[in-house]
Amino acid sequence: MLQKILNIGLAKSNEVHLNRKIRISNLISFITIIIMTGYIPVAIKFGVTGILILNVLMMLSALLSFYLNDKKRYHLSFYLASAYGLIYFILGTAIYGLSSNLHFFLLIMCLIAISLFKSNIALRFYIATAVVSFFVLVLTLSDGSSLYKIPAEYATIQKAISYLNLFLLFLITILFFVFFRRENLLFQSEIIKQKEIVEQKQKEIIDSIQYSKRIQQSLLPKEKYIEKVLKNIKK
Repeated sequence: MLQKILNIGLAKSNEVHLNRKIRISNLISFITIIIMTGYIPVAIKFGVTGILILNVLMMLSALLSFYLNDKKRYHLSFYLASAYGLIYFILGTAIYGLSSNLHFFLLIMCLIAISLFKSNIALRFYIATAVVSFFVLVLTLSDGSSLYKIPAEYATIQKAISYLNLFLLFLITILFFVFFRRENLLFQSEIIKQKEIVEQKQKEIIDSIQYSKRIQQSLLPKEKYIEKVLKNIKK
């Protein structure tokens, strides 16, 4: 089931590195949907309209990413999903404050952008925006301020969610690198396989040439006979 989800939009005609990006994009979208499925009820419980809208839009962006990949609009999928992820974590931090630990996810978004973006200009702009936003949030909200004040009765839940966010940060980072390592190993395995095929074809060609050469040599007169004929001609 998971493999089918990860393979949405893949095509044999695509270059190997593009199919790898598509699989990474699908994995991120899948994780996003799972997390948002749990976070949307929390936003409803807290009664935070702003974060509820952000969560719903985050889930929709993940679904849209699947749709665009399926329609072969790969790079549009990569850019839109990454852009909204950046917006989500910036606004989420502004709403809940630094205690939510959402600002640390900006690092993950930079790693995702590095993996998916084709344009170096877009990548540099994205990373610069993420870094500047991170430090602006840290400096601005360092006094514990936020757009939404968690009611005292929800303080324990908010603290648990902040720890959960840190856990998810580590989990997603580990999954990202494990998946990326696995994709690289598969890519290397494919290269080795193609190399073996080329070497086998090369061996077949060389064997064919050697066989043709032996046939030609068997049909042609011996060198000694040719020399003898030439000497007789000269005489």
